[in-house]
Amino acid sequence: MQIHPIPMLTDNYAYLLTEGEEAVIVDPSEAEPARIAIGERRLISIWCTHHHPDHVGGVEGLDCPEVLGGSYDLEKKRIPRQTRGLADGATFMLWGKRVEVLFVPGHTLGAICYLIDGNLFCGDTLFLAGCGRLFEGTAAMMRSSLARLRALPPTTKIWCGHEYTAKNLAFATTLEPESPVLRKRQRLLKNPSIPGTIAEECATNPFFRWDAPEIQKAVSRTEPDAVFAELRRQRNHY
Repeated sequence: MQIHPIPMLTDNYAYLLTEGEEAVIVDPSEAEPARIAIGERRLISIWCTHHHPDHVGGVEGLDCPEVLGGSYDLEKKRIPRQTRGLADGATFMLWGKRVEVLFVPGHTLGAICYLIDGNLFCGDTLFLAGCGRLFEGTAAMMRSSLARLRALPPTTKIWCGHEYTAKNLAFATTLEPESPVLRKRQRLLKNPSIPGTIAEECATNPFFRWDAPEIQKAVSRTEPDAVFAELRRQRNHY
């Protein structure tokens, strides 16, 4: 299986998964760039992480028999042409590899991630050095969702929905200005920055580090959900 990032809109990513003549696309914002990337391959499935237009805007323009998304989004009819709703812990096979679905509410109430062969497609729940805004969920929901993600194997590769890494790292350094690992990550940052790893996020992402004394001191909070909420509030205004 090969993974091909596809830049879309201003700073979005869709992802094309390919094996031989078949293809799967994750979060197609736009149809035309997706069609160009797919080429002569046969599109067998569209995977949506959540219902926002910058992640599903291209679905209706693609010829595909299957559109996957979370069960909540299917119930609310929020993803165009969705054919199947996936609950937390659901599994299915793709090209001999097991795909696991993780329900991760916070950014939205229906958000899910897809985990396959050590690769995490997480939409706007987790960004490199950051996380999504709380449009529908609460800080407690999002912290719980990210707790699940940071417990994944350290080598898990992260394929997120936007290229926000430079600004996220800049914000992180306001919280931990003396962190050598943060400074090193900034120096080595490339564009595109994807994929990242869970290990890298555990070391540098403040939204994975709500229980770190340095972060708690920076936001003058100690209770986990309060720390997380204050981190999100500050990042919203950064």
